[in-house]
Amino acid sequence: MAQFQVPNRRREDRKAVLFRTSLVFGGIGVDCDVLDIGSGGVRVAASLQAASQTSVTLAIDQLDDFQARIAWNRGGEIGLKFDEPPERINQALEVIALYGTS
Repeated sequence: MAQFQVPNRRREDRKAVLFRTSLVFGGIGVDCDVLDIGSGGVRVAASLQAASQTSVTLAIDQLDDFQARIAWNRGGEIGLKFDEPPERINQALEVIALYGTS
């Protein structure tokens, strides 16, 4: 089977992490694992079927809720683009880097 590389189109770097949280979509919470996160977006593993540009909430219990839109959805992984000021996301990233999420 042929392997191919998808170019990285992100403007900001992402930090590899692994913690459990939830996505809220249409009033329903869906468990997910955050795989990487940066000031522009996040990649999660979740069983949620929703179209690109659908609004969701990433609910990180230890921090807060963050509004985002689905950028892509494939193979059980979902890419989200934050609809939050980068400064707010950067504050959350600092907390995650210092203290983790548990």
